[in-house]
Amino acid sequence: VKAIRIKTGSLRRLFKERAMYAEEVTSGEAKVAAMKRENVDDGDIKQQENVLEESAMMVQDNATRLHDALGSLQVTVEHFE
Repeated sequence: VKAIRIKTGSLRRLFKERAMYAEEVTSGEAKVAAMKRENVDDGDIKQQENVLEESAMMVQDNATRLHDALGSLQVTVEHFE
């Protein structure tokens, strides 16, 4: 039962992270678009695009970890049934 509680907690944390990273990507896209409209220095735009790219990679990484954690929880639950 303790293992299920731990794995469920991990899933909750990963869902929160997913929402946070998705919000980060959305705000990053808006920031890059605003910087381009305002003709900000190309170096600054490139740096912000790199930050945005890292956030997008974190969304993918989070999806993988979420999938793995869900599979682990399912195996644990099946073990206790």
